[in-house]
Amino acid sequence: MNMSSNPFPAKGRLHRFRALRWSSAALLAFLFLLGAAQAAERPNIVIFLADDLGYGSVGYQGGKPKTPNLDTLAKDAVRFTGFYTGSCNCSPSRASLLTGRSATRVGIYNWRPVRSPMVLRGSEVTLAELLRGADYRTGVFGKWHLGEVMPREGVFTPADHGFEHSFVTDLNAAPSHRNPANFIRNGVAVGESQGYSCQLVVDEALRVLETLKPGETFFHYIPFHEPHVPLASPEELVKGYPDATQEEAVYYANVENIDRAIGRYLAALKTRGQSANTLVLFASDNGPVPPGSSGGLRGQKETLYDGGIKVPALLAWPSRIPKPCTISEPVALVDVMPTLCEAAGVAAPADRVLDGTSFLPLLTGGTFTRAKPLFWFYFNRDPGAALRSGDWNLVARTTGFQPAAHHFTPEMMELVRNRSFDTFELFNLKADPSQQNDLAARHPEKLAELKQQLLDSLASARAEGPDWRVAK
Repeated sequence: MNMSSNPFPAKGRLHRFRALRWSSAALLAFLFLLGAAQAAERPNIVIFLADDLGYGSVGYQGGKPKTPNLDTLAKDAVRFTGFYTGSCNCSPSRASLLTGRSATRVGIYNWRPVRSPMVLRGSEVTLAELLRGADYRTGVFGKWHLGEVMPREGVFTPADHGFEHSFVTDLNAAPSHRNPANFIRNGVAVGESQGYSCQLVVDEALRVLETLKPGETFFHYIPFHEPHVPLASPEELVKGYPDATQEEAVYYANVENIDRAIGRYLAALKTRGQSANTLVLFASDNGPVPPGSSGGLRGQKETLYDGGIKVPALLAWPSRIPKPCTISEPVALVDVMPTLCEAAGVAAPADRVLDGTSFLPLLTGGTFTRAKPLFWFYFNRDPGAALRSGDWNLVARTTGFQPAAHHFTPEMMELVRNRSFDTFELFNLKADPSQQNDLAARHPEKLAELKQQLLDSLASARAEGPDWRVAK
């Protein structure tokens, strides 16, 4: 080529190359900064889950335990007055929380005994897996209760479900909340730990928090053991309830100790300058056992009346929800996974049925439309099924029902698969929150509508749920 015919002489070509190089560099820098800014907008996520804490067992709900940190959140953040669990006992509720699917659909039908074949299967996709795939640092600290916590062939541990750090027990803290000896850290037994369980799990979470690099987003799931029995509480807190019985005082102090642990974690976020962009959710896995209080609701743990499945719940996210509010719309643990995925800009799984619906619009002023009614199935108690749709609540019973043994065995699958219902109770929870007035006879059309919704929901979930009589 004749150099004179080249419109860009050598010096000009060099200048143009440099201009293009610096333009590309500037573009890359801009994209990097844009990506960093977008990443910075993603919230850190913390879930505090109490164990057997009833609707009326916290101070801001009129409960006797002293809960100043939760009371402050209730004044400054989002307070839910219609928040439901995933089930009326431990393991099913936790499965629902992490998967966004009904406990029946994922096959966690009851609380899980040690070494039970009933586990959260590896094929389920958890919130932790989704967030870890989006470069969140993930950790679980407390009561796992969804499978094995020691790695061995053929089992699924927290690490297999998306948690890169775990400090957990398989079931309850043992021998009690004081000096528990059954914690497993990342698959290795810890031995006896000095202190109380709720404080120990927060200690661990804070140590992990300190290892994070600036700008790293994190998800911490902190399922406390308290106030599940066997209870143990610091004596100085027990003495703070002189008018209570010893049993009550230990229980109230147990809840107060959870509140102190939560307060410590929240204070650490503030010290680190991370409070504003951390989404904090507090809830319970199911209703209470005495002396815990269901706050005037009917029933308690292991019942599908509201006392067994409606719990206190709070949410704080100061950078997005700067003003306190109260939300009465019914939402549940099954909604948490899709909600937090949307908050983090992470796609929820599209290859499977989700029973939950993101309630992020309720938090940000948008329009919330539930994709499916909330429903519950618990094969081993009566009532055995329930559904919530707007203000209406349907409860299903079986005449003459006799529960099987308390803990789950594979032989119970016959009851899981085939239990049927012959009696239905209908309540308007806005007018009758304590479920005292059965309206089934007065509203036959509404009864028929909700009955069909309940039976359809149950049939769909049962069809997918695994049969634990067969090796999985």
